[in-house]
Amino acid sequence: MTAADEAGPVVRVRVRRSLLLADLLTVLWVAGWIFVAVRIAFDVRSLGHLPGTLRSAGRAVETTGSGLSALGHLPFIGRSLAGIGHRVSRTGRSTELTAASTGNSIDQLSVLLPVVVGLLPLVPVLAVYLPFRVQRLRESRSVMQVLRQSEAGDLRRFLAHRAVTTLSFHRLEAVTGDPWADLEAERYDALAEAELDRLGLHAKSLRPTP
Repeated sequence: MTAADEAGPVVRVRVRRSLLLADLLTVLWVAGWIFVAVRIAFDVRSLGHLPGTLRSAGRAVETTGSGLSALGHLPFIGRSLAGIGHRVSRTGRSTELTAASTGNSIDQLSVLLPVVVGLLPLVPVLAVYLPFRVQRLRESRSVMQVLRQSEAGDLRRFLAHRAVTTLSFHRLEAVTGDPWADLEAERYDALAEAELDRLGLHAKSLRPTP
């Protein structure tokens, strides 16, 4: 082991830009759909004046019908006017009931529609990305703790062995033709760097200084 190994290297680790970019895109995706959902809620809420307008119109119609009904005592046309008045009054009352129902529907829609619009695009993305990111974060913290405490030789050996057990066969094949032979021959550099890459980390100074 070299003198640099015995002293322990200063290893600077940073999160790779690709992982930070993925985090940023995820945050923007979530924020964008939250904004859309809030905007929909406000737009639906803005329809709240419609029930009041319908209610006022219904009352006016009902009042008109009552006025016509009051003319029922007139000779010749009184009975006809009373019949028309009753029908107009029923129309007014029906309009008022519709206004009340419309108000309740708008209140419910202003809550349910934003929730549905917001959750449909967010749940699939977060259900996949958050568990992946939490797992990577835990592994990264574990590795970074080892990075701060281990000497260069121990560190490279630790990461190389992790790579053999965690990387897919396809990825291992791209790194080295025979990982077990590399471990036996203490050729740790490529495997160690591949493991850091899997975790989204980059070590500034991983190899020991000769």
